[in-house]
Amino acid sequence: MITKQQLGNTLWGMAEILYDKVEDYKTYILSLLFFKRLSDNWAWEIDAKVRQFVADHGKQPNAKQRDRIAAEAHDFAIPEGCFWADVKNASPNEKNEKLDKAVKAIGENNPPLRGIIDAVQWNAPAPDGSGGKRLHPEVLTNLINYLDVVTLDNGNASVDILGDAYEYLIKKFADENKGGKVAGQFYTPGEVVGLMVRTIKPKAGEEVYDPSRVRGFARVVAHPHQRPLKTTRRVSGYSCEAICRTMRKRSDNWTATQYLKNLADTESRGL
Repeated sequence: MITKQQLGNTLWGMAEILYDKVEDYKTYILSLLFFKRLSDNWAWEIDAKVRQFVADHGKQPNAKQRDRIAAEAHDFAIPEGCFWADVKNASPNEKNEKLDKAVKAIGENNPPLRGIIDAVQWNAPAPDGSGGKRLHPEVLTNLINYLDVVTLDNGNASVDILGDAYEYLIKKFADENKGGKVAGQFYTPGEVVGLMVRTIKPKAGEEVYDPSRVRGFARVVAHPHQRPLKTTRRVSGYSCEAICRTMRKRSDNWTATQYLKNLADTESRGL
C-alpha cells in the first residue's frame, strides 16, 4: 500500500518534471493522477467483484456471469482505446493528442466528470506560434513514464488518494503562491477535519455546515453518519470538485452537495 510519504515523493517528482513548463502544476498533476487512478482501478474492480461472487456462491463465475460482472463492476466508464496503457504506448509525437482525446472521451461518457478529468488541454498549441505543443511531448512522455511505475488501484492506494494528493500539493505550494502566507490559511489539515468530525459526532439525518468549502474531506470522513452538507461560498475548482464527485460516486449511503465550479475564484486564491 502506497504511503502518504511515497505519494508525496511521487507528486514532488512530477512537479520537478513540470518545473518552468506550466504555470499550474496542481491541475496538470491531479488530472494525470486521476486518469491513471481510473485506469488502474478498472481491472481491480472486476477482480474484486469476482472475489465477492466466489465468497457468495462458493464457486468461480462462468463466462456469461463473468461478462455480466465486468459490465457492472465499474464506478466510471472508460471507452475502448482510452486507458492509461493506450496513452503510454503511443509514440511521443502522438502522446499529447492521444491523452487529450482519452480524457475528453471519459468526460463525455461520465457527465459528473465533465470539466474535471478533462480540465487540462493536453494538446494545446504553444502560445508562441511555433507550431509545437504547450507541453512538449518529451516532457509529457517523461511525466507519464515517471507515474507509470506507481500502481493506484484500491489494492495499493487509499480510496482518498486524490484527497491526499490535493492536500499535499496545496500545502507544498501555498506559501509560494501567497507570498509567504502560511498554507493553513488556504486548506484545512486532515487532522483538524478528523478532530472536528469526532467532536461534533454527526448523526444520520443531520447536516454539517461547512462555510469555507475549500475542501471536501469532511464530507468523506463524516459520510457514514450524515446526510447532505450545506455550504455557502463558491470555492472549488478542478481538484476539490473532482475529489468530492469521485467519493460521492463511490458512496451508496449518503448524498454530497455538488461543488460549484469557480476556477477564476480558485486561481485568484492561488490554489
